[in-house]
Amino acid sequence: MLFGALLAGLTPGAAEAQTPTVSDVGITSSPASGDTYGTGETIEVQVTYNLALEVTGTPQLALTIGTGTEQARYSAGDSNPNVAGNRAVLIFKYRVRLGDEDADGIAVPGPIVLNGGTIRRDCGGLVGCTSENASLAFGTHALTANQPDHKVDGVPTLTVSGVAITTFPASGDTYGFGEDIIVQVTYDHIHLEVTGTPQVALIIGTGTKQAAYSAGDSQLANPGPRALLRFKYTVGPEDVDTDGIAVPGPIVLNGGTIRRDCGGLVGCTSENAKLAFGTHALTDQPDQKVDGVLTTTPDPDPDPDPDPDPDPDPDPDPDAPLAASFTLSVECDEDLCFALTGEPVTFTDTSSGSVVSRSWTLEEGPSSSDPEVVHAWTMPGFYRVTLTVGDGDEEATASRTVRVEAADPKGSCTADDETLCLQNSRFAVRSTWWTAEGERGAARLAYAGTNQSGLFWFFDPDNWELLIKVLDGCRLNDHFWVYAASTTDVGYRIEVTDTVTGAVSAYENEPGRAAPAITDPAAFPGSCGVGASSSSSTSTVTETTLTPADAAPAADGTPAVTAAAASAGNEVPKCADGSSTLCVQGERYEVSVDLWTLDGQERVGLVAPPRTMDSGVFYFFDRQNYELLIKVLDGCAVNDHHWVYAASATDVGFELTVTDTVTGASRVYTKQAGPPAPALTDAGAFPGVCRP
Repeated sequence: MLFGALLAGLTPGAAEAQTPTVSDVGITSSPASGDTYGTGETIEVQVTYNLALEVTGTPQLALTIGTGTEQARYSAGDSNPNVAGNRAVLIFKYRVRLGDEDADGIAVPGPIVLNGGTIRRDCGGLVGCTSENASLAFGTHALTANQPDHKVDGVPTLTVSGVAITTFPASGDTYGFGEDIIVQVTYDHIHLEVTGTPQVALIIGTGTKQAAYSAGDSQLANPGPRALLRFKYTVGPEDVDTDGIAVPGPIVLNGGTIRRDCGGLVGCTSENAKLAFGTHALTDQPDQKVDGVLTTTPDPDPDPDPDPDPDPDPDPDPDAPLAASFTLSVECDEDLCFALTGEPVTFTDTSSGSVVSRSWTLEEGPSSSDPEVVHAWTMPGFYRVTLTVGDGDEEATASRTVRVEAADPKGSCTADDETLCLQNSRFAVRSTWWTAEGERGAARLAYAGTNQSGLFWFFDPDNWELLIKVLDGCRLNDHFWVYAASTTDVGYRIEVTDTVTGAVSAYENEPGRAAPAITDPAAFPGSCGVGASSSSSTSTVTETTLTPADAAPAADGTPAVTAAAASAGNEVPKCADGSSTLCVQGERYEVSVDLWTLDGQERVGLVAPPRTMDSGVFYFFDRQNYELLIKVLDGCAVNDHHWVYAASATDVGFELTVTDTVTGASRVYTKQAGPPAPALTDAGAFPGVCRP
């Protein structure tokens, strides 16, 4: 009876008269530090209505930042148009861009701008209700006054934001002779470019020692972005400090430079970084004492001198043909060498012939011309080491790949040729593939990758098929994320196992179509607070079968294609590798990427170190986080074309350009910012290139 009485009390006229109106406006985000948002931080505005709503498109909301106006975009994934009490909460987000500045605090005067979308009442089956357009004005709820707790400074000051000693003594609180002390200097919201060998002074006892910049240990572009500069000092035999070392600063350039690295960012200038530590300077650190004094005791029973080697290794024959070779101090097999993070690896030149020049190149490590080089990698991954020697007339090269695993693993993943270990050996990734004709096999691991990202191949080691990464999203949504992209139309299954909890996330693609990208930011819920020693292991499997619906629709992400051919007689230079240029197929094809984010930042994609004759990888923001897999294949035996295959695991927009440096023909593939696109499989990219 009560329900009937309520219905009886509703009249069509009363329902029709109810227009949704704004009942509250608030800024619900907070700056990461203090009261000021920096570049890349997100400002979130919540607009509350008195009635449930239905929203289409991407309405916008103007923010007054300084003397300008910027548009915050409606965030459907964070909004709730129908919450308890039939109210609606709409969330608008804006990411601070380079150059944004407001020292007094932003204002949100309103109104909402539909931007081609709609905001209407959601009747939800209510008798007599009509879907009225919502009022867009804020009225008395407008935040017309500057909000002093929400200032903006998108103009980086290039100042030091943190100083820390990141190493610990091998025993107790005192470093001994030969131990390394590493000082980490942090710059927030900035990418840096460092040249030369800057130094940082350490106060050890009554003396001053110089810690030298260690390029191999530093990370100049991290999520944030954030630059971490690391300086290393090795304790000498007379170093003593019983109170603890101090690091007062500043950095001394020592003939080098520390400047902002714009990386193609529009509007950026390469300014010099500030070198003073300010309030971040370190006074005496009681847990970081030093005692480098060597003490020796006589050997009570010294061993006799060993017999001379009856057959010592002969010195290299200078008349032998030039051939590059080197040995490593760690275990190696035919394909790989194996090391742990923090483990010093010694590389010794054993080249033959008359060597008059020498150059070592270590991925994420120092360059050197010495006969012997020692380096320790700080992050798991695959690292290529190359030695080039010359005799004045010609050069010879030798290379080895080192797989570095976590010395302090966070899980029990064991890497092999079919298993990829990510996030400090916590996550194990395996894949199998199959064709429509019934052929099947296990995906094989490419010897390239980082602690976050890896690659698999199916048929040919030079033809990479699958890019997969596991990202730590714990600070954002309390999950680890799985992102993947494949350049194939065969069927495959990917299994990602959390070796701590036993949870498995599995993804399948059926053969016969271009695979959609995998973007799963909710892959492993509740895993962030679980340590490697946890005994509360479960074994759950989350299955995802990839369907065309998982791929972004054409209007949102499928790469558009344009083509351009060089005029007859134009001379096209041979491809030259660079930081933003990838060369494949014997340096015939030049590949580059220009990208842009949803908030309008523009930059160029950067080439990650791993590559084969056919395949390469680009990263956009962080060297550990691969974003785009691209390959140019020789399809001459099939259809008289060279093919372009690519796949991305990103929501940024980009323009991928592939240029044939022989003919001058180019193919340009465009993906709009938004959902990741399905794989690009262009088997007709470059016709008529197979015959001279």
